[in-house]
Amino acid sequence: MIETDDYKADILVVDDQLINLKFLTTTLTRQGYRVRPAINGELALETAKKIPPDLILLDIMMPKMDGFEVCEELKRHPQTRDIPVIFVSALDKARDKVKAFSTGGVDYITKPFEVTEVMARVETHLALRSMQKQLESKNTQLEREIAERVRIEAELKAYQDHLEELVEARTAELVTANEQLQTEVSERKKTESALQESQSFLQSTLDALSTHIAILDDQGTICAVNESWKRFGEENGLRWPKSGVGRNYFEVFDANLDDDQIGEVATALREMIAQTRLDYWTSYACH
Repeated sequence: MIETDDYKADILVVDDQLINLKFLTTTLTRQGYRVRPAINGELALETAKKIPPDLILLDIMMPKMDGFEVCEELKRHPQTRDIPVIFVSALDKARDKVKAFSTGGVDYITKPFEVTEVMARVETHLALRSMQKQLESKNTQLEREIAERVRIEAELKAYQDHLEELVEARTAELVTANEQLQTEVSERKKTESALQESQSFLQSTLDALSTHIAILDDQGTICAVNESWKRFGEENGLRWPKSGVGRNYFEVFDANLDDDQIGEVATALREMIAQTRLDYWTSYACH
C-alpha cells in the first residue's frame, strides 16, 4: 500500500475472499492508487463513513451483509451517497446486474475479470467522478456568485429607492418653494403696480397744483417735483438736470440763487431739515 499522499485516488476494496482482496489491492497499488481493503460490509461502511474514498469496488456475495445492502446503506448517507460503486461479482445473471444498478451502482464487472478491464473501468469512473466534483465545485461557486449578485442587486435597489425618495422629497420642496416664490412675485408685482399707481396719482395731483412743489427726503435730496416747479426753474434760469431730482435742494439753490432769492421760507426749511428726521418735506420756493 502507498502510505504517502502522492497517489492518484483513494479506493475502497470490499471482498470477503482474501485472495481476491489481496489481488485487487496489489494491482491497484502498483497503478498508483491508495487502497483500503475491507473484508466485510460492516467494516466497509465504517471506514467509508469515517473517510469517504474516491471509489469503491464491492463484492456482492458476503456473509451477514451482502453488497446490495452495503450499497443501499452508502446511498442513504450524504457523506457517502455520491461515491461511485463498481460491483465485482461472480454473479452474471441479468437480474443481479439490474439489482446492482437499482441500488446505486455505476458499473458491474463479472468474475473472473481481466485486470485491463478493471483498470479501464476504474479510471473511467474516477475521471467521471473528478468531472462531477469539478462541476459541483463550479455550481457551488456559481451559486455563491448568484447569491452575491442578488445581494448586491438588492442593496442597489434599496439605494435607488432611497435616492428616489430623496429626489421626490427634494422635488416636493422645490415645487413648494417655487409656488411660494410665484406667490411672492405676484404679490410684489401687485405692490409695485399699486406703488406705480400711487406715484402716478401723486404726480398728477402735484402737477395739478399751481404752487411750486419739490418733495425732499430728510437729507434735503429732491425726490420729486411738479410741473409748476419745473416752469419755475426754467423761468429763473436754474441750471440743474431733470429739474433737480436726485440733487440736494440747497446745493441747487446755492449754485443758482443768492441769499435774497432763497428767501425766508427756504431758510426756515433749511433749519427745519437740520433739526428733524422726517421722511418727506414739501418746499415752496420763493421768487
